[in-house]
Amino acid sequence: MGALLSSLPRGRRRLAAGAVLALAAAAAAVLQQRRRRQKRALDAATAPKPPSDAKVIGELLWPKWGHGGIAGRGQVQMLVMLALAAVRTYISHIMTLYNRDIEFAKQALNTPMFAALMRKFLALSVVQVFVWQISGHMGGQLELIFREKLTKLVHKEYFADLNYYTVAHKSDVLPDPDERIAEDVKKTAETYALTYRNGLYAASNGLWGTIELVHFSGWKVGIAPYVYLIGGVIAIEKLVPMDWENLIGNKDRLFARFRSCLLRTNLNCEAIAALNGADVEEQTARSAYGEMMGATHTYWSRMIKHGLVQNIVFEHAIFPFCAWFILLPMYLRPKRTAFDLNSNAAVMGELYFSIQIFIQALNGAGSIAELVEKWGQMGSNAKRIADLRRLLQTLSAERKTQRTAEMQSGDHIAFEDVDIVTPTGNELVKGLTFDLHKGEALLITGHNGAGKSSIFRCLGGLWNIPTGKITKPGVSGDGGLNSTIFYLPQRPYNVRLTGSLLDSSAPSVSADRLPQSVCTGAGDTHRPTHVPRAGYAA
Repeated sequence: MGALLSSLPRGRRRLAAGAVLALAAAAAAVLQQRRRRQKRALDAATAPKPPSDAKVIGELLWPKWGHGGIAGRGQVQMLVMLALAAVRTYISHIMTLYNRDIEFAKQALNTPMFAALMRKFLALSVVQVFVWQISGHMGGQLELIFREKLTKLVHKEYFADLNYYTVAHKSDVLPDPDERIAEDVKKTAETYALTYRNGLYAASNGLWGTIELVHFSGWKVGIAPYVYLIGGVIAIEKLVPMDWENLIGNKDRLFARFRSCLLRTNLNCEAIAALNGADVEEQTARSAYGEMMGATHTYWSRMIKHGLVQNIVFEHAIFPFCAWFILLPMYLRPKRTAFDLNSNAAVMGELYFSIQIFIQALNGAGSIAELVEKWGQMGSNAKRIADLRRLLQTLSAERKTQRTAEMQSGDHIAFEDVDIVTPTGNELVKGLTFDLHKGEALLITGHNGAGKSSIFRCLGGLWNIPTGKITKPGVSGDGGLNSTIFYLPQRPYNVRLTGSLLDSSAPSVSADRLPQSVCTGAGDTHRPTHVPRAGYAA
């Protein structure tokens, strides 16, 4: 390189040297950028992954052992189901032995032995059914406990900091909070309880079957059910892969949209009728219905293919696989030349016993695979609940932060350079400023949608303000006005079906916070006869 540069004229030598330095600097920058990308990729690969939504919810539902109250509920049911799973597995073991002996008695033409074994087998069958029913009852109780825990947790966050009000104005972000609180919570609690109940029995039954197989037929036959299970799961995933989260989540989301269209029509039926908007509402509902049915058709078409392959692998192909491991070695043995009734009966009994324990081990492994699939399907419901909780927690944090900055207490009402913006981001009023002291009156006029009612929503703490300050008497911690200022919304509703107008209009205001003139008498604190004179109506 030095000889090449020295052979050039002086002017070109400088240009060449500059070009070489520029190329070296560019190469160094590229290498540095590549190292940074590799480091970021390595950090992302080695960083601990956040737990799945299903795992987070499971930790919330799992009983806190040794604790009382709702946190510890479910301990008794889980312990009872654990004991019943062990009892049911033991009964299944005894019944399998009886099946072996029944087969022996049948082949040996031993009628008294056959009758005695059948009586014992039927008695154990009754006990087995009784044990399973108790386990099912415990599972139902556990499901209700899980549902109560999760519902109370979501309700606490939903009704905190006026989140229910804010979420209603964020239908583009989360259109179906009612569906998530009602249906998704129910499905999630049901799947968790079912997974625990059936998983206990599948694990205990599969473990017992594996131990028996290893004892009677060797370790190769003992691990055969699990080899078949792993191969079957891989085959199903390759042939008909299922994205449960997107399939179920998309179907539920579009169903919620269709339902919200019908609910909107029901709530605004008078305005729709007055404005002759039935055609528009019908078209909107039909469009939502079409999208919902399209997603449902996609879901069930994939489910049919998935179920077909799953039934072939885990139901119809089990018996040929069982015959390969159990029956084929028997037929490969040397044939008996002399006929011995008892010996042949014993062989048939042992063969029947081997088939039974092999199928039990295989069913246990298959039940675990089925529970894993149900867990994957439930992941969509868990994610929808987790998304709702994350949004509610974010709204609570934002409201607490903004409330401190935008509200201050005083003996008058004042807006200082306040921007009134809807929860959906539409700016109605910019830089609103006014003062209103005790004894003064203020008339606010404007066309529909100008923001007149929105002033009272901001004053009542229903809407956050991005800029400015609001002064009002008694800034309360819950974001409302206070005990002496009453806010009546445009569309009041009757919380209480009996009582006075104030009972229905202000259900959360206790009698001790009302002026004495509101009540009919000193002893009557529950039936106010008129609303306070000092109030603001929006």
